[in-house]
Amino acid sequence: MKFTSQNYEWGVKVLKDLVAIPTVNPPGEHYKDFAYYSKEVLEGMGLKVEVVEVPKEYVSKHCNRKLRFFRAGMGRFISCFF
Repeated sequence: MKFTSQNYEWGVKVLKDLVAIPTVNPPGEHYKDFAYYSKEVLEGMGLKVEVVEVPKEYVSKHCNRKLRFFRAGMGRFISCFF
């Protein structure tokens, strides 16, 4: 794809649309909206896309993420998920 101002404007629009979807974590809100919008965009670019939904019971059992905050010296806090 050749870079043009039209591509730039399209990219900015897509990024604004994605950022506008409130994917709040936790608890993981609107991920499906984000995934299906991304699918639509990527398919519009000619890519083949498959969205695979993980069952909620699997996620709650296997994906227990914890957030920790760290700071080195007097620097800013850094957040890490694990």
